[in-house]
Amino acid sequence: MISRYPLDQSPLYMMHSKKRLAQLLGVDQAWMRKASQNTNFEYVRFKKVVKGKEREITKPVGIRDSLHKRVALFLERIEPPAFLFSGYKSRSHVDNALCHKGNSHVVTMDISKFYDSSSDYWIMQLFLDRFKMSLDCAWMLSKILSASGCIPTGSSSSTILAYWCHSDLFLSISDYSKSHGMHFSLFVDDMTFSSQNKFDVEGLISFVKHKLGTHGLKIKSKKTRVSNSDSLRGSAVTGVLLKLNKAMASNKVWKEIRLLGTSEKSNRSKLVGLRGYTHYVHKCSSKVVIKTSALASTN
Repeated sequence: MISRYPLDQSPLYMMHSKKRLAQLLGVDQAWMRKASQNTNFEYVRFKKVVKGKEREITKPVGIRDSLHKRVALFLERIEPPAFLFSGYKSRSHVDNALCHKGNSHVVTMDISKFYDSSSDYWIMQLFLDRFKMSLDCAWMLSKILSASGCIPTGSSSSTILAYWCHSDLFLSISDYSKSHGMHFSLFVDDMTFSSQNKFDVEGLISFVKHKLGTHGLKIKSKKTRVSNSDSLRGSAVTGVLLKLNKAMASNKVWKEIRLLGTSEKSNRSKLVGLRGYTHYVHKCSSKVVIKTSALASTN
């Protein structure tokens, strides 16, 4: 298990030397200069279908990829807030949903274009303000960790870096939620608010829109959902269906299981996928158990 510490104990904290920064990240200063001056250097771009939509992925390669992974490791060692469920290997979208189990009133919101809207300015401000770095070190890291001026979609550091860039914003949303009797959780760009009692939904949405706006972020208004987990329909939270005080895999997950069972993928890749969904379903509810061997028989 990873031992974690406060932010001010991070090796990145109070970094004022580019030479020491290069040593910490395992690269030479010449490479850092080249990578910071050309933010398209050592990236590959390709199209990928994600949730039925074609998206452009920007992925670091070579030394830049190794550096992104190293920064992600440093960030993951910082103690996360209780409301954060992404970017840390010990937490998942299932855990994110389960923390709202038992709360009947649920509101979910999505942040629009979270990575694209997280510019290198916010990366620099993170290392300047929170990590107390010198301006030159913060600037250099902001350029090395960004692509075309924003957080790249295909980097191993993107999820956790995006959170830390806006951590003050999310902390203020968490404080607001607590003061109004709500439970708040965050999974990448998905925000969930819940309570056993009714709350001022319009007031919440107005507050969140205002706070996001201070960081140049917006919510996807069409994806904001207000639901009741005690209803027959239930509440969907990051792929988990909360219904009548129970948690279960959503219909979308069962559909993926059926598609895997009839797909033309190799037996090995199909089995890996089915095992992943088995773990997912089992974690949603201890009453729902699917034996991998039975699923594998669909090959």
